[in-house]
Amino acid sequence: MTSIRGYSRPLLSSLLMNRSPQSPFATTAASSKTCVSEPHSVTQNFDNLLILDFEATCCDSGPILPYQEIIEFPVAKLDVKSWTITSCFHQYVKPTANPNITSFCTHLTGIIQVKFAGFEGLLISAQQKCGLAKNLQEMVDNQPTIDQVLNDFDEWMKKEEILKSRFAFVTCGDWDLGVMLPSEAKMKNLDIPSYFNSWINVKKSYCEHSGIFAKGLRDLLRIYKLNHSGRIHSGIDDVKTICAITSAIAKEGYVFR
Repeated sequence: MTSIRGYSRPLLSSLLMNRSPQSPFATTAASSKTCVSEPHSVTQNFDNLLILDFEATCCDSGPILPYQEIIEFPVAKLDVKSWTITSCFHQYVKPTANPNITSFCTHLTGIIQVKFAGFEGLLISAQQKCGLAKNLQEMVDNQPTIDQVLNDFDEWMKKEEILKSRFAFVTCGDWDLGVMLPSEAKMKNLDIPSYFNSWINVKKSYCEHSGIFAKGLRDLLRIYKLNHSGRIHSGIDDVKTICAITSAIAKEGYVFR
């Protein structure tokens, strides 16, 4: 079976056609008005919660060398009065230390690497070609590097006037901002804005609220009887799901801090 950079063509076609139809593929900031729960009267400590969930290079045989790199950088701006997503920043990122995306990583995240030219002679339907074209922006070879993405994100923060508001990042775990971003920044000698130095771990918030420890996203979905928005390990889909969970916790009267 012919493979392209570590994964088979039939597999790749399947991945492209099975991406969540709700996932935005724009590589720049895009506004939306997605309702995630009914509004309620609990007063929060923040004006906006920034829901963040990175995807990074990975493999199935141990740590990836020389180190992991962020390849998807999605953030949703969640208004705490209306509990709607009022804007999104979503960018795929080109890895540079180890530029090859493993087949395991593609299986896990749905993120692909090959350029369109790599599909010359591949027998696919017109519908598949349309789906392939829509997914071109996911191909990390054509994306900006992490330093450029951090600059673009800072510009988005300013454009949305988030820096003038009371805001906090929300993640499902401490890995994204406690491990992944600072470790990559250290390896690449990058300065990261101080606003990344603190965040809310929604798993800890739920534990504080209920006295019950949730292992991860799937546990929280089960507890609140929610469906995952799109594909597990698609960063932007995970972000939408964390928005719904965050809203559900707040709806029960929890004040994020």
